[in-house]
Amino acid sequence: MKSLNVFFFGFLMLAAMTACRHSGRPVPVQESGEETKSKKAMVVYIQPLGDVDPEYIRVVMNAIEKFYGFGSELRPVVEPTDDLLAASKTRYDAEKILARFNSNDHVLVLTEKHFATRKGNIPEWGIFGLGYLPGKVCTVSTYRFENGVSRDKVLERLEKIALHELGHNLGLPHCDNDPYCLMSDARGTIKTVDRCKVWLCDRCRDEKDHSHEDHQVAGKEIRLKDHGKVFPFQRFT
Repeated sequence: MKSLNVFFFGFLMLAAMTACRHSGRPVPVQESGEETKSKKAMVVYIQPLGDVDPEYIRVVMNAIEKFYGFGSELRPVVEPTDDLLAASKTRYDAEKILARFNSNDHVLVLTEKHFATRKGNIPEWGIFGLGYLPGKVCTVSTYRFENGVSRDKVLERLEKIALHELGHNLGLPHCDNDPYCLMSDARGTIKTVDRCKVWLCDRCRDEKDHSHEDHQVAGKEIRLKDHGKVFPFQRFT
């Protein structure tokens, strides 16, 4: 009886080994959900332009990961150069910043420097942020929303403006559907920024989801209407 049991055990082992080798294909190794997610997630590179408060960087990185589900990585500080100055030489040109850091990577340029862009007949219109629609680079300046408010309010504004500009990169234009939507145009006042929520209205959410699907299927940067147009989150100079 003992010899019979040994023979039977050996037969089962041989059968198991044969089953594992069927068709000559290796047995696939399963990955955890987190590993799979991290491989598929888009990465946004945070590029400090000049000295930037470390807490500002942390807030932006956390907001991107929490709201859009993208990864984020910090790049070394780059000092602003004179060729990025606007004509007045008193502040920087946001469009020049976009052009300087535009690349195949998704980049958010974060600075505490004063910057502006052209708006109609106004050569230097002070703004909070600027981003290509669609595109891979946007920039945010904390210069105009730091003074006269609490630290918490500054961080709240920074989170909203950074996510707003990144939304333009993803193909979302300014929203006129809901005044509380994150993609609402500031229309020359910080009050609009304070009013909007870290939230997308149904229309913008649907457009973002469709744009993200197109991005994944095409395997390249999404190209929607108004390609290359810059959309600022504005404030009067």
